[in-house]
Amino acid sequence: MSNSTTKTIELHLYGIVLSIDYDDQNRPIAGCIRSTGLHTEYNDPEDELYNVAMDAIESIVLAHAMAEVDVCSKGYIEGLETAVNNCASNL
Repeated sequence: MSNSTTKTIELHLYGIVLSIDYDDQNRPIAGCIRSTGLHTEYNDPEDELYNVAMDAIESIVLAHAMAEVDVCSKGYIEGLETAVNNCASNL
């Protein structure tokens, strides 16, 4: 019988909340983004590009969490904020 557990990770930035499932040996086996505040409403074509960029950033954060990178560390949060700000400035 499997003893899997689920862990919720809140990044305290942009409302990002992840959910990671772990197997009975505490290895990540599945994950999802539960919520974020990264997306904007579509008002023009640039908004669509911005949202695609935010989808990519969300996917990277989830992949890092699944690879057991500390996505809550100060350095990671600062890097994430820089990436989001640069996307916002360049789209």
